[in-house]
Amino acid sequence: MPDSRPNADPQSHQWQAWLITAEYFDPGSALKETFVALLDHRVDSTTIRHITLDLYKSGLLLSDGQSSAKPDQSSEPDVASCIILNDGSEWEDHIICGHNPGLRARHVCDITIDTDQDGLTHISWREPHLIVQDERREIEYWEEGTIPLIIR
Repeated sequence: MPDSRPNADPQSHQWQAWLITAEYFDPGSALKETFVALLDHRVDSTTIRHITLDLYKSGLLLSDGQSSAKPDQSSEPDVASCIILNDGSEWEDHIICGHNPGLRARHVCDITIDTDQDGLTHISWREPHLIVQDERREIEYWEEGTIPLIIR
């Protein structure tokens, strides 16, 4: 199977990793995201799929930043799936599992961990968004993300 990563110089981005976050929609507000794990970028996507599904089924998702919320067993997924690109192919570097709450694992780069003036630690990163043009995967744009790093 060909490598699904976009054509980019791997040396141009430091501190690469798999970032796993819990995501949910809070009624009346935007998408909320909570840090779950940061894993070595060399771990293959099949292993990340298994880890993501195991984490989802364990019920360790944080829905409100304070308590754990075990997903509804009746709607529990059997697999963690890759994002589907505009040409119908799977993007192995972007995995989702479940919904509201759900987990999202993706390959990110340029990771920094900083503590602000109030003593709150944040993790920041950049992640590519791909598009397929002329049968080539290309980075459409880079998105930057930041979330509080709360480890329980």
